[in-house]
Amino acid sequence: MKTEGGDKARFAAFYRKHYSVVLATCHRRLGNRLDAEDAAAEVSRVVWQRYSREDPPLPTLYTIVRNVIGNEYRRARRAQATEYRLQQAALTTAPDYDPIELRDALLHLRPEDRELLYLTYWEHLTAREIATIIRSSPGAVWVRLTRVREALREILGGFGPPPASATAGDLNAR
Repeated sequence: MKTEGGDKARFAAFYRKHYSVVLATCHRRLGNRLDAEDAAAEVSRVVWQRYSREDPPLPTLYTIVRNVIGNEYRRARRAQATEYRLQQAALTTAPDYDPIELRDALLHLRPEDRELLYLTYWEHLTAREIATIIRSSPGAVWVRLTRVREALREILGGFGPPPASATAGDLNAR
């Protein structure tokens, strides 16, 4: 929608009319109020960007809701799969740790080391692709990845609280 006053007012009215239904649908599917609010905000953003002069028909609105929720499901599956792969890579000889301990242990790593793990296990990039991103050689990526995995194993072996300089926001900042 354009940012003209009439379009803003029309969108605001459309938003007020449908927000509670969108939020309730997202909440039923996601089961979490905060995730539902985020998804409803994303639905509003998509509607705002795609429809310039008219409100979308209700089936179109539900299609957008469905797509946004689908994206959230895929994101959650990727996060869960990444945690599993990180556990498998870091703990091949160590006892199992729960995902919260693993996240806290990741906070002990330098941000660039966490990024290397994310690129490897979350994004499924090859050493050559990672080398291009971090301006290194594939061999250096493998050496660094080996060192980061060992550092993570050591952190998990002497697991303690994350350093004061690390926050949960650091882990999500990508």
